[in-house]
Amino acid sequence: MTIKRTKLGLLLTAMVFGSAAAEDQSVERSVVFIKCVSPNSDKSTQGTGVLVSPYGHVLTAKHVVPQGYKCKGVIGTGAQDPTRNLQRDPRLVPIDAALLRFIPGPNETFPFVSYRKLDGSELKGNAITVSGFPQGGTGEIVTHAGTLSSTIANENGIVATDALTSTGMSGGPVLLKSGHHLIGIIAGADFDPSTGAPASYGVLSAETIADQFKLTLANDETVRGNNSSNDVSGSEKEFGPIQLAPGESRSFPLRLTKGGPVDLFVQSLQFEQGSPANAVYVKICSADESAEACEKTARQMEASQALRKRLEQGLAQASIFNFASNPNVTISFRIAQPF
Repeated sequence: MTIKRTKLGLLLTAMVFGSAAAEDQSVERSVVFIKCVSPNSDKSTQGTGVLVSPYGHVLTAKHVVPQGYKCKGVIGTGAQDPTRNLQRDPRLVPIDAALLRFIPGPNETFPFVSYRKLDGSELKGNAITVSGFPQGGTGEIVTHAGTLSSTIANENGIVATDALTSTGMSGGPVLLKSGHHLIGIIAGADFDPSTGAPASYGVLSAETIADQFKLTLANDETVRGNNSSNDVSGSEKEFGPIQLAPGESRSFPLRLTKGGPVDLFVQSLQFEQGSPANAVYVKICSADESAEACEKTARQMEASQALRKRLEQGLAQASIFNFASNPNVTISFRIAQPF
């Protein structure tokens, strides 16, 4: 996809020094080649993403990952077809950004980039780079360089550019050259009303979506879910992998630091090989809620599904039950308060 100049406020001075492989190996290890295929046709899309958490979360442009398409990714190269599944995060934003996730293996963590705020910063004039996988390329990560000439975004979080012109780099990370911190991704700035496809492109500020997607702020020692307590507040809490035998249940005490919606997202369910089983029973209850009231909101859940419930501040509990007719299962899930 060609990135066109938009009429929005200018972000990047046209100082393109050419293309080269990303210089910093940690950046190479956090850039993801994404390919999505429609299950109902031969249509496919491809683009770039960036790892934004040690738990496998990948930030990209929403138009790279159309709804209903099955997406896979590979880290650091576009020279091969991706083979690792990417799950969709249920949190949605009304702009051109989406969050996916590689499901970690046992004890697996991922290299990732933290973000820097633009609003009120002194980053104007800093050198920046954007990395991605151009269509028709060799599969090597390609980087374009430029200069940050403004830190002001429009009401949709977009800051425009006339410097980044490579096709196929949608969703690619825009990084500060010094420190390699994320300041945004390449995303759609304007969309064709007849097709829904991007008509022009710009840099979507990471700051715009940081709260919704729980991005890690640079120099912030609080990493997503890396918390020894079961407090659930602005950060997320990860659980698993947890093994459950047939008919076994496990409960997980929580302390909600504020009232409001609580999301439980089933990240992965792995049953014994060959089993037709695909669901477990999940519920979230406040400490003072009756068992009958709690059961009314409980549900069977499969992988990549989410349960949302509004709870008051204080003590609560999440419970997972493996049906007696199921085989052994290994489950990972996440709990967070999105607002």
